[in-house]
Amino acid sequence: MTLSILEYFSTQLDFRFLTKDSTDGNWGSPEVNSTYFNGCVGELQRGEVSVAAGPFTITAARDEVIDFSVPLFEESNAILLPRPAPESKLWRVFSPFTMSVWLSIVAALFVTTFATWVLAYFSPFTAYNLNLEFAIADEVWLQEYLWSAIGSFLQQGQDFYPFAMSSRTAMAFWWLLSVIICGAFNGDLTAHLTVTVTHYPIKTLDDLTGQTEIRPYVIAGTSLHTLLLNAESGVYKKITESMVELGPYDDCPTDPERIVLNFTMAEELFLTAPIALMLPDDAFYAELFNFHMQKLHETGQLQRWFQLYWSSDSVCSVGSSAETDAISLESAGGCFIATLCFYGLGLLILLVELVWTKLAKRQPLDCFFY
Repeated sequence: MTLSILEYFSTQLDFRFLTKDSTDGNWGSPEVNSTYFNGCVGELQRGEVSVAAGPFTITAARDEVIDFSVPLFEESNAILLPRPAPESKLWRVFSPFTMSVWLSIVAALFVTTFATWVLAYFSPFTAYNLNLEFAIADEVWLQEYLWSAIGSFLQQGQDFYPFAMSSRTAMAFWWLLSVIICGAFNGDLTAHLTVTVTHYPIKTLDDLTGQTEIRPYVIAGTSLHTLLLNAESGVYKKITESMVELGPYDDCPTDPERIVLNFTMAEELFLTAPIALMLPDDAFYAELFNFHMQKLHETGQLQRWFQLYWSSDSVCSVGSSAETDAISLESAGGCFIATLCFYGLGLLILLVELVWTKLAKRQPLDCFFY
């Protein structure tokens, strides 16, 4: 885009030009014990070049030694972060509910079991307490209420129903809760199994300074670098204390495809400032440059160049990203592992039963679990 702007000016003002990078590779920041800046700003001060063309941020320090053209556009600084690996899909089958919800369900299961059993055990209207002909001992056994609650929650039904109205009422409310919980779980499960969501831990400057794993890299000689060096307090000062300065020739990601694939951008944008070309202080052609720059704005040519050179596809994801895919074995793997764990638990209980009867020489009904 910079080259298109220069070609436009050369046509309108009838001049030829050659382009060069700054000798030291810097954009332009103050040098200690020198009236000249480094980078492009310094070369413009010394008369080595006639125009500094590029996305130069207008700052007060630079404006004291050179002149800026009419602004091209406004630009913000952002935090470019390594794209984290997607979360594991293995236990995603349990993702519809948070850990606190799962623990609440387990707690409600045991509370319902105990409450229903207490109501049935002490109720004079229980078939077992009434010594009715069809009464069964399951009606006053705590473990049977536990299995009934589990069976109804998993929508598998139950072997018996309490006879007393008080215990039936408690069980009915458990059924209602089970319907609501299962409906919410099923409705959200498909989304969790088919959509891969990646969450990014750093969204703001405060998040960046609040951790130590990722250190901020800042290109030396830029307006942001100057701002951070001059900061005396606040979040900018914290960033200065931990930042790593990148020289002009250090490896820094610039390829759009590489950036989009491997990096993500934090949500917070900061240090929004106008961008302009730089001209020598009191240059005789500054007025003509500004006149034609204003015409580029009025005719919409700058906007057309933006659409041409800044592809909407080359955009880093912000905050979080989601990708839809088929349900894989990894996504449902947690369910299979949980099933195997219950099989193992069943075998462990069988071992306890064999120890109780074979080694301890006790009867099954003597065990408090039965």
